[in-house]
Amino acid sequence: MKFDMKKTIVRKLIAAVLFAIAVFGLCPAAGARNVYVEKQAYTICSEGEKENQGYIGVIRDDSIPDPENTREQYLFYADDAGQAYIGYEFFEPFLANTLIFTSGAVSDEGGWFADGEIHVEGLAGGVWTELRAYPTPDYPASSEAGAFSPGAVYVFNFMPVFIDGIRLTGKPGGTEGFVSCSELDVLCDVDLGEYESLKDYIKAVSSESGSWIESLGHPIATVAAPDISGGSGKLTDINDGYIPKAGDGYKLQFDTVHSEWKKQTGHEEYLGYVFEEPVEIELLEFTEGGNFFDGGWFRDGSLRIEAYQDYQWTSVPFVSVPEYPDSNNQADFLPDYETYTFMLDEPTVCSGIRIIGKAGGSASFISCGELRVKKHVEEAEVKTEPLPVLEPLVAAENTEAEKKEDPSADKEDPPVNGFSPYLILIPVLTVLAAAFVILWLRRKKKT
Repeated sequence: MKFDMKKTIVRKLIAAVLFAIAVFGLCPAAGARNVYVEKQAYTICSEGEKENQGYIGVIRDDSIPDPENTREQYLFYADDAGQAYIGYEFFEPFLANTLIFTSGAVSDEGGWFADGEIHVEGLAGGVWTELRAYPTPDYPASSEAGAFSPGAVYVFNFMPVFIDGIRLTGKPGGTEGFVSCSELDVLCDVDLGEYESLKDYIKAVSSESGSWIESLGHPIATVAAPDISGGSGKLTDINDGYIPKAGDGYKLQFDTVHSEWKKQTGHEEYLGYVFEEPVEIELLEFTEGGNFFDGGWFRDGSLRIEAYQDYQWTSVPFVSVPEYPDSNNQADFLPDYETYTFMLDEPTVCSGIRIIGKAGGSASFISCGELRVKKHVEEAEVKTEPLPVLEPLVAAENTEAEKKEDPSADKEDPPVNGFSPYLILIPVLTVLAAAFVILWLRRKKKT
């Protein structure tokens, strides 16, 4: 009997310890903070390139607009499976715990998820799996526009989980079948260590790792606000983290079509960045935008690279791979969204970098899908070990993914319901484990 009791106590103790270890592995570190991470990701959505759909970047611009201001919201439509989704794929896995969805305008045409069919899904192991998320307030289970409030905010809480991406998905409502979104925020537990904000952390990691640094630069252009552009019209698209690919629409690229500049045939235009402090650059990766019948490229072999040094722009020699066309004909620049790597002959220290040349085509403009900048790091300085990242918790079942913006400004303070309550499990389980040990020792002493 005594022997059986001992065995029972030991089994309970082992179970408690194993459970505590599991929770220690899944819970965030004691120094972790709940921060917004949606700018450390590509934006994704189910359907693009619809008329009056809007610009997807507004869903993480830190601005909650009037719900009737359709310029500050994004509409997404159903995919082939009849589901509409919007979300993010992260640059690296995060321990997510909250998704905050702010709806846009609502009408009989659409703007909501119908019949209560709304779910939060996490990306793990390359597949999407539904997370057990609970909205506050409850999301209306209705197919009538009148049941939904424009600009309503829904907070979806779920148990912290390491995931590579997150999305909100469901059946779109209305006669046109779409959902509107003004803002979509993600809260994650992140150990920032000595840094005060996620922005400071990213800046420090970038400066140490020799990685791409365009997100640390301020975009500049000859035409920063094109008035008749067929693209996004937003200069920040050139360093939003998304590299457009063949088949993507033109709203994912920036072009400089302007009513005044197009009259000046063969004028020069530039795109680039200025930095807060000098950096040593070794290459640029230029993904062009659309090549239209009337322009979108640098013409006649005029493209060059200039670095900002000693308060002036200076040309720096480089090699283009593949070779950039020496032409002013659309056919020579097709297809759209080709990528050219511009290798500088020597790493160059500067506080700004830009590509410049004569604007091409009859309308004299240039276009850009993404302009990346690589900082030079001496071989001995390069870290051979990646930052520690835990594997995703769950591997899931089926579905696919897609991708898009800028790692920078943190929001002020996460809402109270963004707090991760699972942090308190660590001390609780530690106490429980200790109690089991004491109980077992007392039993042993009695026997």
